[in-house]
Amino acid sequence: MLRMMSASLPLTAELHAELRVWLSFVQASLTDAGMAAVHRDATVRLLRGVEEALRGAQRAGELATDVDVEAEAAALVAFVDGLCLHYAATGDGFDASRISTALSGCVDRLFDR
Repeated sequence: MLRMMSASLPLTAELHAELRVWLSFVQASLTDAGMAAVHRDATVRLLRGVEEALRGAQRAGELATDVDVEAEAAALVAFVDGLCLHYAATGDGFDASRISTALSGCVDRLFDR
């Protein structure tokens, strides 16, 4: 789960460039219905992928069976999006090391229930 969610964090120069493109895309989706539809579809696919990964962890006994997979998937995606936004907006306040550590803590808390 950590590797999957880290793939969206700007931890390398390439991922930082992708973040800037994504932020431009999100901004465009606020005023363009076509872009908004693409954004909604991509978000739904991302959520479903995270949900399936969490269900797989439940089947493997790595995640408690009482965890609400849909709610936790939404929380993880929103958390990573927030880390990316703050990284882009503040730089030093949310550097790569700090956002990586924050994500690790979030995932650890989820799996340590």
